[in-house]
Amino acid sequence: MEGLGLILPSETPSISEASFIESQTWKHDSRRINKRRGSFRDRLYESLPFSDEERPNGETWSKVDFGKISLVVKTKPSVKRPSFKEAVDAFEAYLGFILEQYEREEVSRGRVITVETEPYITIPTLINKIEYEKEKIKTGTEGVSQSVDVHDPEKTLEDEVDFLPFDPDRDYSPLTEYNAWFYAISEIFLKEGNRRDGEFKKLLKAQSIEQVGGKVARIAHARYPYSMSGWLNQLEYRETPEYGKIFAALHREPPEKLTRRSSIGDLQLGNILAFRDPILEELLAKGVVTEASIEEYRTDYHPIRRAERGFLRLRGVIQRFERYNKELRSSTIEQNPELTSLRPRPS
Repeated sequence: MEGLGLILPSETPSISEASFIESQTWKHDSRRINKRRGSFRDRLYESLPFSDEERPNGETWSKVDFGKISLVVKTKPSVKRPSFKEAVDAFEAYLGFILEQYEREEVSRGRVITVETEPYITIPTLINKIEYEKEKIKTGTEGVSQSVDVHDPEKTLEDEVDFLPFDPDRDYSPLTEYNAWFYAISEIFLKEGNRRDGEFKKLLKAQSIEQVGGKVARIAHARYPYSMSGWLNQLEYRETPEYGKIFAALHREPPEKLTRRSSIGDLQLGNILAFRDPILEELLAKGVVTEASIEEYRTDYHPIRRAERGFLRLRGVIQRFERYNKELRSSTIEQNPELTSLRPRPS
């Protein structure tokens, strides 16, 4: 339908009623565009002879022509790996399972022993479990990864797109010349729209944090009343565990050449203390560990040696894990602007 389409947010956003409305409109419009693009892209991938089960031998380019433009699909074998979060969660569940088994007297006495009524677990058992979870991340599941590039040799597509023709009732999934053109032009449109909306969101977050006193401890609300509408921007302080650092704190071999910037995992240090390894003196001399950190370590873990194996206090391992889970985190402030009131226009 002629004239039916979507427009970009303003080039120079400000904290104004118009910018709030444009941002919310863009949130809705970009979702609609991405949904149509996704349906077309899925149909394009389905037209090619590749899948997670049918992998190419190497990186492959498949060119599909649509009038004056072409879409080139790059397909390459890939490994879909679980996240560090899944691995850390699995290790945490394992520790809880071992403690529960011990308390039920169902755990193997080879890997868990009792010392002064406390359960102790072998260091190799813990290292093997972490290595197992890390290996799953390395190996993963075989599949394919695909991406689409637009080729426009005759430069028929505009470099800048302020208006995108869009029919909400149209099916954009069939592999037609028009739908391919829409896929290509909407990519340009989305990139610019996301950039402009991002500028507004950046400006809004900074102004909202300033409005609530410059700091967000948990949840705070910045309010923006205007003549025709009222808006609320909810700010939420969030922390995310840095899962890779949690594993590294527990399990990291020291480098062959130690420096003051070197580090060592708790499990490796446990073996050194349990077996009274002379390398401890070098670790102290280089500042990799300190007398105070070793004292704290002994209090938590109680490293001991039994039958040529190193053991750590199981509850100490769990407590240290929980501590790292709380301390090794990255933080961010999320925002969620929303309309809270709408006033009718005066007659």
